[in-house]
Amino acid sequence: MVSTARSEHAAKVGVLMVSARWTSALGLGSMIALASLLVPGCAKPRPPEVFSVQQEEWKSGSITGRRMLTDHFEIYTTVRDEAFVELLPRFMESAHAQYRTLVPPGLENPARLVIYLFAGRRDWERFTASHWPHRAGIYRRIQSGAFTEGTTSVAYYLDRPRTLSVLAHEGLHQYVAQQIPAELPAWLNEGLACYCESFELHRGQLSFTPRDNPNRLRSLCEGINAKTLLPLREILRTHAGEVIAATDRRVYNYYAQAWALIVYLNEPPDGPHAAGLRRLLQELGTEQYRFGIGAYVAATEPPEGIPINAGEAAFHKYITADLDEFERSFRTYLLRLASLAGGDVGG
Repeated sequence: MVSTARSEHAAKVGVLMVSARWTSALGLGSMIALASLLVPGCAKPRPPEVFSVQQEEWKSGSITGRRMLTDHFEIYTTVRDEAFVELLPRFMESAHAQYRTLVPPGLENPARLVIYLFAGRRDWERFTASHWPHRAGIYRRIQSGAFTEGTTSVAYYLDRPRTLSVLAHEGLHQYVAQQIPAELPAWLNEGLACYCESFELHRGQLSFTPRDNPNRLRSLCEGINAKTLLPLREILRTHAGEVIAATDRRVYNYYAQAWALIVYLNEPPDGPHAAGLRRLLQELGTEQYRFGIGAYVAATEPPEGIPINAGEAAFHKYITADLDEFERSFRTYLLRLASLAGGDVGG
């Protein structure tokens, strides 16, 4: 499975203080630097996670940096922003806890997820070309961000909030690749990853704010005004690899709509769509899911003569088969979401 995060990921971050239970303690200078990640948080913070951090020097050819081991991650980085690097293990462990609330884990004591985070794009490109030469040409199209191959993500530093947002996005892809034996439908995989992009940091604790994603909201408003939003069926049928080769506008529309789709399915939490989404996430990778989707595809008359794929079948089976009615209500929701965000949208 290949998953790619796109440029201009935005994150909402708050005042960061350091928990005394962080095993890799920060000095006063680092605490002051971390506190510069400002935007006061208002969401209820998560309880602090207790975990260990081991650090050592890392060298690969001419590249030198730091290797950090946490409970769930093996991180290699050449970033020199000490405050950011000290924050990174706690951030990823908190993100991992969020992934577990979205997609129930299927493995006990799995291997660590691997992250390579380079200080600049040049080293990122060289590393990519040497390790994945057959995909390097595709990955060079990524203007800023990262990609994920299986349980390994490879990123380069943008700035503090955008880099954290990218890593949170890619971390979800890594987690599901590890925990789910079958490939997720692209709309679900990318939608969940975008759902994890926006967060607040308050007193060293991470709170996700999935509905408040400024970058996706901006793309959504632009798509509405330009009348370039994608039809629901197209989103459900699209494979992740198809998005990479698309135009920038299609890419931005796809990710914004995939994010909004997951937000919509979760509102309200006790609604019929939320219940269907929860059941889908609970059954992913099970025999019940695989046989159910296969049977649904085999028994369903293809609409417009176009056979449905697994992504569309999963939506039919767990959410609704009435795509026309769902799309009408979803489009109304998108307009309301954009308007509530202060977007200047036309009908």
